[in-house]
Amino acid sequence: MAVLYERRKVAALRTIAALDEERRRAEAGRIRAAADAEVARAERLASLGRIAAAAAHEINNPLAFVTAGLEHALGGLDPAAPSDVRRPGRAGRRASRRRMGVDPYAARCDGRAVHRPSSPWLLSVVGLFAACSDPAPLGPAEDAAMPVDGAVVDTPPADVASEPDAPADATTPPDVPPADRPAPADAPPDVTPPRDAPVTTDAPGPMDVLAVTDRPVAMDVPVAMDVPVAIDAAADRPTLADVAPDVTPDASPDLPAPTDASAARCGTARPDLSATRGSEGIVIGPDGTIYYSQPSAVGRIRPGAAPQNSWVAIAGSTVWGLALDSVRNRLYVGSPTTRSLYVVDLAAATPTSQVFVAGAGSPNGLTLGPDGALWYTDFSGGHVYRVDAAGVRTQVTMTAIASANGLRFGADGGLYVLSYTTGIVHRLTVTAGRESERSTFGRVSGSPDGLMFDARGRLYITGNGSGELLRLEADGTGPTILRLGLSAAANLEFGTGALRCDDLYLATGNGLVRYEMADAPGPDLPWHR
Repeated sequence: MAVLYERRKVAALRTIAALDEERRRAEAGRIRAAADAEVARAERLASLGRIAAAAAHEINNPLAFVTAGLEHALGGLDPAAPSDVRRPGRAGRRASRRRMGVDPYAARCDGRAVHRPSSPWLLSVVGLFAACSDPAPLGPAEDAAMPVDGAVVDTPPADVASEPDAPADATTPPDVPPADRPAPADAPPDVTPPRDAPVTTDAPGPMDVLAVTDRPVAMDVPVAMDVPVAIDAAADRPTLADVAPDVTPDASPDLPAPTDASAARCGTARPDLSATRGSEGIVIGPDGTIYYSQPSAVGRIRPGAAPQNSWVAIAGSTVWGLALDSVRNRLYVGSPTTRSLYVVDLAAATPTSQVFVAGAGSPNGLTLGPDGALWYTDFSGGHVYRVDAAGVRTQVTMTAIASANGLRFGADGGLYVLSYTTGIVHRLTVTAGRESERSTFGRVSGSPDGLMFDARGRLYITGNGSGELLRLEADGTGPTILRLGLSAAANLEFGTGALRCDDLYLATGNGLVRYEMADAPGPDLPWHR
């Protein structure tokens, strides 16, 4: 009897164990199926995000160019012209602001008509109405009476009223802000407050943080704790040539070596930018000449001269990124519509554009590498390419980066690439012209477009969709919001040559904008020598 009991007990235990194993397998199968479904969903969402990002990018830039063209045309009208005559330009700017999360209608704060962000997060960050005792919305009719891009209707800020560079017979309408406004002498330094400090602004009015001007906005919003950078800001700018990636430079024995004198040259000029139109790409030569993209053209501002918005024609093309080889006197131009890279011979008596690389995809971000080669991102394909001086193209990235956008080499030799879709700042380790390792340096929001380092290793990024100028610290922490209200902010570049080296120039949908940060100069770049 005891033996029979033990046998049945063992059989029962085996049955229970088998049932438990079956349940575990079933649960593992459900978990695996759920994970597979989540991966498939994430892939579908990523594909949708890439499509949406590409569509937004393609819509926003033509819209910015159309708006800039309308404003240029309206600039010659009588300021007393009926408001319905100026309605097309107003509608374009409202459409652009809708993309940036800014309410197309205004609000009134203590009797001052201002534009306000529609996003609750932006309201909490900017704190525009923190000091309002009677915030009240404006209707469409009342809103139509106020300048679209202005900060305050009743009384402009003091520095606007006393604009020293504006001629007495200026015909610029009141709703188009001047684009070359010097910073006040008593402007506070750009200092990031502690993490637990309240959000404050030294701007004269609640809307000044959104005004599209070239005066720096003293508003740093710490999203993550700032880590001190143990680098002397007054020290010499780091040299990229000393930390170049492991690639073979182009064979050019006749090219002169850069000199320290040319690399350290900085002037004091701050040219008038008010005549520039909507732009995507920008690069500055060693003498301070500014090159910027225009619809079917490249513009130029030489030191002491007026802007030439149609300096070199790129017929039938949208122009995005620009890169400069100051040693070979070449300007590289990327066009997604013709899927080509162009080259302009700057030494020619009459510079013209020639196709450099056909079938280049959608050239977006362009930069000159420490090896003297052209490096660029293909926005639609998601890869980074290197092109030598002879026009031979090689793929750098091992796998695609979603909507690859701006790119720059850092002082550590890494190649930093922005993803317009995900907001990730990728750091690529390049060995013999190919990606050997990839890591995440940081992450931002707002459809990032352009990026640029300063001499302290901090990374400045533009939000094409959010209209922000952001800054990541040298260790990737942040971001800090430096400025809001930029229309379709794209590429950016530090001044050099005749220009102040601590001024940052931005290409936006409203033309070129200067951010007079007076904090740190840009790094020593190959095309600034």
